[in-house]
Amino acid sequence: MLSFIIPVYNQDVILFDKVLRALTTQSLKDYEAIFVLDGPNPSAEQAIRRVFKKVPNHYKILAYEHGGVQKARNTGFQYSTGNYVIFMDSDVIIEPHTALAWVEILDKNPDVGFVYSGYRFLNEQGAIDSEDFDPWTLMVRNYISSCFPLRRGLVPVWNEMLESLQDWDFWLSVVEKGGKGKFLPGHAWSTAYPTPKSISGQGCTPDKWLDRMDKVKSLHNI
Repeated sequence: MLSFIIPVYNQDVILFDKVLRALTTQSLKDYEAIFVLDGPNPSAEQAIRRVFKKVPNHYKILAYEHGGVQKARNTGFQYSTGNYVIFMDSDVIIEPHTALAWVEILDKNPDVGFVYSGYRFLNEQGAIDSEDFDPWTLMVRNYISSCFPLRRGLVPVWNEMLESLQDWDFWLSVVEKGGKGKFLPGHAWSTAYPTPKSISGQGCTPDKWLDRMDKVKSLHNI
């Protein structure tokens, strides 16, 4: 089974509805979606229950005081049961057959620890294509989004002290545990373009980027 762990905080109502509907209409049926409400969020809870009412056994809702996305991911993982896990953002619209393709690859290839590919930005704002797996390149720069699946035994604890580049720290930790990635060409999902207020947007400013890269490198002796 594949566990989707989805932190929810200050979500776009219209986009979030599309995210939910994409999950409930995918071809993979053996999954669970664990929504971690990062602070009180009645509108998100109502939307989840409305969209998932036809598949009531496929979701859980966890609500906690606001503590940030890493804490929400760590909390959600504790309640997950899948042998494969994906930490998906609440603005990611997955393609209909993507999750099934991931699971089939992981089932058939026990040496593969995680699967990843590129993704698109909504409203024709471009795409990130990613590249073939190479541990050395990953130590130089990150090219894998956090929103891709891996085997449960490889899941590290999300570092709740990092302000950004959590995905880079996450995949470096996975590889250090022996995880080997498989790259699938193409785009697995679509997402909103980063804004100045988003985690990615806050971490990509010139005055912060190098400092935050150095913090991750120091954690992994790079």
